[in-house]
Amino acid sequence: VREVDLAVAVPAEGAHDVEVGDPPASDRRISRRLGLPHVRRQLGLRPVSLQQQTIELNTAYYAIGSRKELTDNRVISREGGFLGIGRTERMKADFNHDFFTRIDITRDFEITIIGDRPQIISTHPEGSYQMKTEDGERWLEITNPEAFWSASRYLVIQIR
Repeated sequence: VREVDLAVAVPAEGAHDVEVGDPPASDRRISRRLGLPHVRRQLGLRPVSLQQQTIELNTAYYAIGSRKELTDNRVISREGGFLGIGRTERMKADFNHDFFTRIDITRDFEITIIGDRPQIISTHPEGSYQMKTEDGERWLEITNPEAFWSASRYLVIQIR
């Protein structure tokens, strides 16, 4: 890996180029005027489009599983209590991101739940969602997406 030292001057307003300062005399590199795309390429930076930023801002994740599945996949841990009585499940700080499913919070307002007695483990405001059951099917209906995803972009549902 080659170490690169660049002295970058702030371009004048409206300019699209970056001025690269003179390298030390012992350095055989040649100082030159570079365009911003070239500098990004040299530094390994890639431009992020507005569309990509919007997608990232509107992305959330959910995981559904039994206590054993969520524990085995490092999503939750059991904390507190005495001799196993009164313990509560909480999301781990260093949870396994690969176990989660990605969704778009601007389009996905219902999440199908396959399993009995669903319980939301992650923090989400009451009144921003409803658990629904119809014809033997269960789902979580997000009634206020802005409020629901305000506390966390990760939803964890434990089933029995």
